[in-house]
Amino acid sequence: MWDTLDSTSDVYEDIVIDGKEYVKVEISYQSNGDYKRIYLDSDSILIEEEYKILVKDFIEQYGDEYDYEEAEYKGNAIYDYSWYMSFYRRVSLSVHQSSDDKKMYWVRINSFHN
Repeated sequence: MWDTLDSTSDVYEDIVIDGKEYVKVEISYQSNGDYKRIYLDSDSILIEEEYKILVKDFIEQYGDEYDYEEAEYKGNAIYDYSWYMSFYRRVSLSVHQSSDDKKMYWVRINSFHN
């Protein structure tokens, strides 16, 4: 999480948000109570059509001006989308191809606010 002395964090396991299961949710705070980072790691495994709906929802919510990168880790595709919302705020959606089934994907969502 954060290595500074003026922050703390909450960690939640097996949480459901908007009907989607997440295996881990971490929320970091500054000492004044403002959040610095929200991190969600999806426990739901999605097919391509489902993750593309999620990407479309993010584009509708955060706009069509975003950074996009494709990468690979151990032969599995990673698709990263990042929105820079305002000074010091960034939202990212990272789609990872499953190592067990190449037709399935899991999602990591980050919201940074420093």
